Amino acid sequence: RAAVSRLVIAGTEARERKHCFDHFIVILRSEQLIDYVGSGSRQPFESYRSEIFSTVKKHPSLVPLVFAIGLGAAFASCYLVRLATFNIDTSWRKSTCPHPWQKYKQTDKFKMMTVSIDYSKNEFPEERPNI
Repeated sequence: RAAVSRLVIAGTEARERKHCFDHFIVILRSEQLIDYVGSGSRQPFESYRSEIFSTVKKHPSLVPLVFAIGLGAAFASCYLVRLATFNIDTSWRKSTCPHPWQKYKQTDKFKMMTVSIDYSKNEFPEERPNI
């Protein structure tokens, strides 16, 4: 069956219909409604989770893909939290610390991984001369 749509005009009289376009409510009725999540939906939220697991059980070749996507999402989330909390360019309270990058010393480690520099020693190249 084709989707049937109708326009319901709420709260307007016949003479006000020309000027009150903000009172129009469009209601789409169909035999095949989209299953939304939440109260009033056709299926509860847990069924989507069980649908994913049942699909993975039917197709075991998807297990590495689901694992890789989950691991990538977890790593990206953790890295975003790390950037928001430990980055020297991030200032959560500008009233107490308007320039957070000035409180770091040269021996403080703020990079995630450095191969060639040992931050515990103060062996850094000399500052270049003013030209």
